[in-house]
This record gives sequence, structure tokens and C-alpha cells, in this order.
Amino acid sequence: MKKISKKKLLSLFLSVFSILTITFPQSVYAYTPNLSIVSDTYVVIDMETGQVLIEKNKDKRKAPASITKIMTLALALQRGNLDDKITVSREAAYSIEPNSTHIALEPGEIVTFRDVVMATQLISANDAANVVAEYVGGTMTTFVDLMNSKVHDLGLQNTHFANPNGLDKKGHYSSAADMAEITRFALSVPGFAEVFGSTEYKMPRTNIKDRGYRFLVQNAMMNKNSKYYYDGILGGKLGYTWDANHTLVALAERNDMKLIVVTMDSKGTAAKFNDAAKLLDYCFNNYQKITLSPHDIGVKEVPVSDVNTPSAKIRLSTNTVHSFLAPIGTTNNYKIVYNVPEYYVNSRDINPTFSVITPDDVVVYTAPLTFSIEEIVKPSGTEVTPTARLGTGDAVADSIMIAFFMLLIIVFVGFFVYLSYRVFIMMGYGIRKQTRKNKRMLLEKRQKNARERNREQVSFIRKERERIYDEIDRVDINHLKSSYKKSVQKNVSKYYASKRNV
Repeated sequence: MKKISKKKLLSLFLSVFSILTITFPQSVYAYTPNLSIVSDTYVVIDMETGQVLIEKNKDKRKAPASITKIMTLALALQRGNLDDKITVSREAAYSIEPNSTHIALEPGEIVTFRDVVMATQLISANDAANVVAEYVGGTMTTFVDLMNSKVHDLGLQNTHFANPNGLDKKGHYSSAADMAEITRFALSVPGFAEVFGSTEYKMPRTNIKDRGYRFLVQNAMMNKNSKYYYDGILGGKLGYTWDANHTLVALAERNDMKLIVVTMDSKGTAAKFNDAAKLLDYCFNNYQKITLSPHDIGVKEVPVSDVNTPSAKIRLSTNTVHSFLAPIGTTNNYKIVYNVPEYYVNSRDINPTFSVITPDDVVVYTAPLTFSIEEIVKPSGTEVTPTARLGTGDAVADSIMIAFFMLLIIVFVGFFVYLSYRVFIMMGYGIRKQTRKNKRMLLEKRQKNARERNREQVSFIRKERERIYDEIDRVDINHLKSSYKKSVQKNVSKYYASKRNV
């Protein structure tokens, strides 16, 4: 028989060939040190990888307030043109709380998409956020559906949006960890980083109002004249509502590290700035960036366990430089492990990864590996004999062989079914025969017992009859004796009476 072409096997594997394009780290090496943080929940992550560095209650659901607008602006910038003209609708202008932040947009007012985007970012104008949502989604309801669809795509479990502006509403919630991931997504949208880092914008005249005033950033961490200004800040967004309390998201860079900090449910305006600064300072001062080259990660070969391809192997490697953050002073203590089986089966999905772990077996970074299928080159004159083969290389012959084996299987199954049927029939006959025998023996036993009882009853009757006859005889004799005595006494009396008469 001819061997199956290994090219066919290679084509099968190469059809699922995977190239690494983005890392998906999962870090559990996060601390919760005592930094006197006021915020109820917080998290700091590496913007590049999403690695969690420090956190507290990061998955706890909270009202997000205006940091909701990060998702609103990201989706809008994906779909909109900043120079587009927009006519403000009545619903967008008036469907906000009277005392909430706004720029007094009026129905029929014509503004640019850039105007409402910058108003949404810099002064958190809720009417501007509504206009953005309507411009992109057609209606605010449709836009909210887009927001929640993106939440699902990002795999977030603790976020659901009910409006585009962040005002308190039932079913509107998020978490510190989810908001950090939403910010990571937003920063990947072209143009968002520039908007996120803006500090002022002058809105021009519209068809209704001669505005001519500037929007200044409300985030004191981004204001160089504020005592809360943070060195290295790249952008941020604030939020406040009655239910949410104070919330904050900020992006900062130092020491070749870009970190995202999220604080939620902060008690006071100053508290959220102080908390964010403490958290960022701690991470910048205690972490360093570690870079792994393809040479550092190395190459791993895993055999393929398949009788038809005994000479195939999977070669695992990476052609990407990987980086992650680690506590300072622990650089030389890490080791790399490959998350792969001892061998692959060609029908099994191939999804190799590697992890960087501490001496205590704590995973600090995980990322996928690329792979390729290769043949093991054998020395000339050697031949590997497989333990089993199917196929001849001829499609017609292979079809005939398969049909023959299928026929054998059908015959075998039919014979097995027939044999089982006969066994069941014989077992049923034996059971019925044994049942009849048992019934006959039971009947005979009952009849025998009945005859014994009859004999005992007859014997009892006979004895009782003899006893009665004996009793009758005794009674008769005593009666005769008594009659004779009376007769003799009577005759004696008559005799003495006759003597007295004489």
C-alpha cells in the first residue's frame, strides 16, 4: 500500500496556522498595599498589556457617572467625522436632569461634531453627549445598544449602560476593572488619545448663539496651575453623581511605562485626585518594565501523536518582543514555562501559550505562541513503519476498501444482534419452564397439605365419636341401676305393709 501524502496533513494543520498579533495577559500578581486610599474601589493596569498591578474591589459594580463618556467618545470617534455638521434635536437638548452639566444646546442649533465631542470630554456636558449619541446611532437608544454590544465584545462581566452620558439610572453600572479595559479599548481608537489629553477648546459661533468661549479641562491632575497636577499625565476623565459619588480615570507615563488608574466611589473632590496620585506613584516607584525577546522565550517542539503521521512535529516559538511589568529587584527570579501538552493530536485545537512565573509559581504574564508544522527528516535508508494504515493513495481503491470495511461492520453488528436475540429467547424459555415447574411443585405441596389436614380431621371425628358412645353407655348403665334399686325398695315397702295389715 502507498503511504498517505504528508503534504495533505501539513495542509490540514496549516489551515489553522495562527500568527501572534496581540498579547492577552492575565496577571494575578497584583497587590493591595495600605496606602490610605479613600476610594471604595480602584485599579491600576499597564496600558500596553492590561496587566493588573494594584487593586481593591476591582470587580465591584458601581455607578460610573461621567466616566461613562469614555465609551461614548470611543464609539463616536470610530464612526464619525469631526468636521460633520449636526442639528441638535429637542430630545438631545432637553432629556437631561435640569441641574446636570450642559452647554445649553438648543433644538435646531447647528454645531460640528468636534464641538460636541470636546464639550463632552472637557466639561462633561450631558446634552453634548446626547447629541454625539444621536449622531452616531440615529437614536440614543440605538447608541446605548452599541455601547452594550462593545461591552460584550470586550468580555466585560460587570458593566451595563443605560444612557450615553452617565447620569444615574437603574441598570447603569460598571466596575474599576471594566472601566480600565474600556479605556484601553478607547485609547486604541484613532483620535481618542488626542481628545482624552485635551485641556481646552474654543467653540465657534453657531446659527443661534454667538458662543465664543473656551471649554477648560475640569480634571485638576491635568491643570499645570493646580496643586493636584500630576507629572506625566496624558489624559483623564472625571465623573460625579449622587449615586456614584466621585469617579476618575487617568492615563500617565513615566519610566517607559503607561499606566491607567481608575478610582470609583471617592469621598470628595480632593480625595479622588489624591487617591489617583498615590496609586500611580506607588506603581511607578515599585515596578519596572521587563522585555523578553524571541531568543529569551526560546523554541519548543511537541510531537504529533497520529498513526498516519509518525514523523510530524509542531514547532512553537514567537517572533514578537514581549514586555510586562514586574516589581523592582525581581528581574532574575522569573522563569518561562510552556502551556502545552506532551503531544498533540491532529484533531485537537492547537492553542499554545507561555507564561512568566515567579519562584512561588505566581503567574505574572501569559501570551500566545506562534506554531508551525514540520516533518522530522529521517536519515537516508530509514523507514518508519506505522502501527496501522488506511488508504492506498488511489481514491477508487480507498472507497472500495472503506465500503468493504463498512460491510464487515454491518455483518458483525447483525450477527451480534441475532446472537443476542437467540440468547434472550433461550433465557426466556428457560425462565418460563422453570416457572411452570415451580407452579406444579407448589400445587402438589398444597394438595399434600390438604390431604394431611383431612386425615387429621377424620381421626379427630372418629375419636370424638367413640368418646361420645362411651359416655352414652355409662349414662345408660347408671340409669338402669337406679331404676332397679327403686323397684326393689318399692317391693320391700309393699311387703312390710302387708305384714302390718295382718
